[in-house]
Amino acid sequence: MEAGAITTIVLGAATAYCWDIDVEHWGNAYYSAIAQTGALSWKSFFFGSLEAGNAVSSDKPPGAFWVMALSVRTFGLSSWSVMLPQGLETAATILILYRTVRRLAGPLAGVVAALVLATTPVVLVLARNNLPDTLMTLLVVAAAYCCVRALDGTGWRWLAATGAFLGLAFLTKWAASLLPAPGFAAALVGTRRIPMAARLRRISVVALAAAVAGLACVTAVLAIPPAPDRTPTPARATSYTSSSPATVSAGSAQVPLALFLGTSSRAPPALCGSSSHPSAGRSHGCFLWDWP
Repeated sequence: MEAGAITTIVLGAATAYCWDIDVEHWGNAYYSAIAQTGALSWKSFFFGSLEAGNAVSSDKPPGAFWVMALSVRTFGLSSWSVMLPQGLETAATILILYRTVRRLAGPLAGVVAALVLATTPVVLVLARNNLPDTLMTLLVVAAAYCCVRALDGTGWRWLAATGAFLGLAFLTKWAASLLPAPGFAAALVGTRRIPMAARLRRISVVALAAAVAGLACVTAVLAIPPAPDRTPTPARATSYTSSSPATVSAGSAQVPLALFLGTSSRAPPALCGSSSHPSAGRSHGCFLWDWP
């Protein structure tokens, strides 16, 4: 009965998310353009470039668009291939949430949690669009599952997986993906079955894995030498969060700007529209990395 219930919930949700998904057209046109560009060029895929000339990226890190770009590369460019990954990601999230809650509170609680998530209206809206929230949610819930598994044992595998999924989630929506991290840390430290020193080592494993998975791409981008004719380089970051744009040169000052202004603040569209770049103010958020 339990297996039938969760199968019905997941398949029903996947059908609702993917049925007649073409009606959504291109969703966020800028994100669809990034998926198309990434499907045509591996360099554009890596940088999450908005266009084939690699002149400008989006307000999100490139990992937010890798799954969409792979879908377009596999099935060809269409609104269906752009939207499909989000529906499947959300269905997978429901299944992983069920497994997570089941381990903590039993089968009935797991089925109820899956049903609540599947029938939440905003989840349906996001699943039928091409925003990065669905991939971020999938990776964060996967990290939660690994964290629960890590609580049951003393090995390092599930701890490393917890950090890795958090790091990958960071590559979809910057620091917004790290909001559950304090809860994971509290769960890992709060267990009284092992000494405090061992608890801190567990946290260190999670943090190291998250740093490797989440910062490898960012470090590679910042480390690539400037070469305008060959390689996009982050020369400046512009965020319209005040009456005048704030420009930060490449280097150490760019890192906190990229990690936090892109997620923790949003400006009104009219304010974003003051940018000289034609795409500013029409994408979700006003944080852009400009590649000269």
